[in-house]
Amino acid sequence: MNKIVNHNNHLNFFRFLFALQVLYFHTQGWLELPKGGVMFDFLALFPGVPLFFMVSGFLIADSYLNSTSLKQYFVKRGLRIYPALALNILILELAMYIGGNMTGNHISIIQYIIYFFTYVATASNGIASTLIGLKGTDIYSQSAFFHDYPSGVLWTLTVELSFYLLLPMVLFLKNTKVKNTLLSLLVVVSITITLYISSYGAKEFYESSAIAKLLHISILPYFWIFGLGVFMRLYWESIQKYLVGYGVYYLGAYLLYSFGVLYFFDTLGNYKTELYFSTIVQTILLAFAMFSMAFSYTKIKFNRKIDLSYSTYLYHMLIVQILIGFGITGSWYLYLVVTGATFAIAYLSWTYVEKPMLKLKRVK
Repeated sequence: MNKIVNHNNHLNFFRFLFALQVLYFHTQGWLELPKGGVMFDFLALFPGVPLFFMVSGFLIADSYLNSTSLKQYFVKRGLRIYPALALNILILELAMYIGGNMTGNHISIIQYIIYFFTYVATASNGIASTLIGLKGTDIYSQSAFFHDYPSGVLWTLTVELSFYLLLPMVLFLKNTKVKNTLLSLLVVVSITITLYISSYGAKEFYESSAIAKLLHISILPYFWIFGLGVFMRLYWESIQKYLVGYGVYYLGAYLLYSFGVLYFFDTLGNYKTELYFSTIVQTILLAFAMFSMAFSYTKIKFNRKIDLSYSTYLYHMLIVQILIGFGITGSWYLYLVVTGATFAIAYLSWTYVEKPMLKLKRVK
């Protein structure tokens, strides 16, 4: 296999843009800020989380195909995800403690240690608390400085981690037809599950039982989006000639389709809560547009030595929740405050945690 990740493409830069999209929408919604008119509506056409999932499907498939062993694959994934994630969760927990949100809760030190390490391993405080027989209210109070847990994005890391585990089980198959059939079946099952959840009512469904809550943070409702990236990687050598250099055309086709659906049906749906056939088509077109743009116009160079996408994604909601705790909302300049503070933390995370860990990825 040819190594194509981080070589003559803009995927890392695009991931940073996706993180900014999530930051922008979370900041606007939680801090009740002015939307910004046309810019808000335009950026809504490029949802950050599905785009992250697509790129992950592509990059993680590439990582697996270019690993010399299963051990190397998991070591590379672990080094990329866990050091920054562990520090992020530690900071979130310290913030909750300092904010008085852990006062008066009845949990032993041993229980909390087990909870913390399970939380880090799964990126889910819900899974961690359930495994030790507790509820979130046994650990946290929402009546102190923080009224919500100062994150809200870690569920996607839980989904990512389950994808990391599932993908090798599929790609290790040597028979191409069997492998593609299994991938296609998983995509169909994933779409079917999400269509059912959407018809049932996503909020009502995910709150209906413990199993439904677990499904919400599993790979199953989202695998079809990851699968787009996986298929793009598996067949990249064959399809790249139809994509590279044509980014603007694919982007134009995507925008034309999206505006057409909005004009005739007044909604594009949502990958998570309102999945329609038109949403599936839109997401497929978005995948082609994004990968075509990422591998086109590569004479334009962006700084590839710094990757703030992951830490920007991890930390922006902490800043948002701190502002809410102080009662600071509603003013447009808070966009700058959240962005600036997040970038400062992200730079420190990249420089002192993520970058040193990535240097260790050359294990055999």
